[in-house]
Amino acid sequence: PDLMNLLAAPDWRVLLCGEAHISSAQVVSKLSWFGFPPASMIPKWLPDLLNSFDEDALRRFLVFVCGSPSLPLDLETVVVRCQPRSPALPVAHTCFFHLDVPDYASEAMLRKKFVQAISESGTFDIV
Repeated sequence: PDLMNLLAAPDWRVLLCGEAHISSAQVVSKLSWFGFPPASMIPKWLPDLLNSFDEDALRRFLVFVCGSPSLPLDLETVVVRCQPRSPALPVAHTCFFHLDVPDYASEAMLRKKFVQAISESGTFDIV
């Protein structure tokens, strides 16, 4: 049998590219936190930032973190790991769904650094 005919075109799109629409709630629900001290505000500020993003910015965030503009079907969690306080940009490890975030001193710094990081990242998505 012709394997391409097993699924309709919309089903192939979801399988290969993920859902057509994403929400901040979907993205935030995938975050888990590692190594943040109790006084750190990053576990509050990052979800707040993502909740303020429109769908285009959420897709840029996903490209930065996952290498794809949609939530990968096999994505269980994005591990957000605490790094020492510094003015460095966050660093994403797309193959492992890890995100290293400095323990920024202010929400404004977190926003500035994430907007810069997601604006300058690219994708290896082929579809």
